[in-house]
This record gives sequence, structure tokens and C-alpha cells, in this order.
Amino acid sequence: MNAKNKKITFTAGVICFASATAFAVADAFFHNGLQGSAALKVGLAVGACERLFLTVAVVCAIRLLDYILGVKPRGGVAPFLLGLAIAAANFPLIPLINGGLTLVGDSLDIALFALSCAATGALEETLFRGLVFPVTGHFFRKVKFGETYALIIASAIFALSHLLNLFVGAGVGATLMQVGYSFLIGCVCSVVLIASRSIILPVIVHALFNFGGTLSSAGVATGNHWDLPSIITMACVAVFAGVFLALYYFKNIKKAREYLGLES
Repeated sequence: MNAKNKKITFTAGVICFASATAFAVADAFFHNGLQGSAALKVGLAVGACERLFLTVAVVCAIRLLDYILGVKPRGGVAPFLLGLAIAAANFPLIPLINGGLTLVGDSLDIALFALSCAATGALEETLFRGLVFPVTGHFFRKVKFGETYALIIASAIFALSHLLNLFVGAGVGATLMQVGYSFLIGCVCSVVLIASRSIILPVIVHALFNFGGTLSSAGVATGNHWDLPSIITMACVAVFAGVFLALYYFKNIKKAREYLGLES
């Protein structure tokens, strides 16, 4: 990238970061004066805009650091389908059918919630898989199994970032559980990225996982997200998909080294 393009990219990144900050301030301001359905709609819409602007800012940072952020998939169908299976198992279909979980939002609420999940998936995958993962890999470029260390550490950083939820009122138990499954979904999305060379596929997996898993916490549904059949289904799918993803990763570990540009 030449000096002119770097200047344009840097300026765009700063503008997007400033815009995201403005939306965050607006979100806090509007929430003080709104209640009920209006507060939910505004919160989801403003939050989605904030995360989309931050996503563009992260993309600018990736470009400035000369890291590769692929968009068009180049294979990796099997890992992607396994990731989708985990996301599907996280959807509370059984509780919604038996009445344990009830949708309370209208169609606009659900649409805005879907947009919010997509924005969160885009931001977190771009940041943690698109930026933190290769940066971590750089520090292990001469280390045996450096690609695996990078995957684990980047996924751990992603998981630990959810501890910030404690500062906005989340319970300790729920947050620690979120840290645990966030580490696992981070590993899954990393394998999908390595296999496909596309940031789009892990974004899809992440967004769908969030859509199914945060209906209650987002205020779109009320009730119990998990019942015994759902827990058993999720456990079986997670173990099955996890084993095959691990086997795929270690069988194709050379792809991880090539993706991160590590020395053989």
C-alpha cells in the first residue's frame, strides 16, 4: 500500500472509530429517556451501527498492518457445515415449541436483533480472527506448533474479553460460562477461517450462534433458554463437531502455518 492509500485508510479508520464512539454515547443517552419496546428497538439499532463502524475501523487497521483478510471462500465446506451445526444446536427450538421460552418482541425487534447479531459477529471475527489471530501468530513464527499456540491464545483472549460483561451487570456464573463456550466457539471459527481463507464464513457461524444463544438476554424472548433435551442435543452436536474439527485441523495443520505465514 502506497503512502496516499495508507493516509486514506488511516483517515477512514479514525472517522469510523469516532462514529462508533458517537453511537455509543447516543445509546447511553437515549436509554435514559426510553422504556419498553422503544428502548429495545433503539438499543438494538444503535448498538448494531456502533459495531458496524468499529468493524470498518478494524478492517482499516488490518490493511495498515498489511495482514490479509480474505472474503471469497477457498474451500473449507466441511468445517463450515460443522460450525453451522453447532450454531443450530444453540438455537432454543425445543423450548420455543414447548413454551419454556416465549418470543416477546415484534417482527421489527427480531429483525433488529438479527442485524445486531450480524454486526457483533462481523466485529468480533474481524477483530479476533482477522487481527488478533495473525498478530499472535507473528510472535510464534519460529516456534514448533506456533500456529496451534496462536489459535489457543487468540481464542482465549476472545473468551476473556467477555469478562467485561461483569461491569455492565452480568452475573458471575453466567459470565464464566460465557467465557468457556466463547473459547470453544473461537477455536471453531478459527478452524473455519483457516480452512476457507474467508472471514465471511466464521462471521456467519458466529452471528447464527449469537442469534440462537442471546434471544433472552437481548430482551427479544423471555423464559428458560435451556431444558434437558436442548442440553443433551447441544452436548452431542458439540462433541461430534468438535472431534471432527480437531481431526481436520491437525490433518491440515500446514494450512494454518501457511495462513499465518509461519516458517516451516
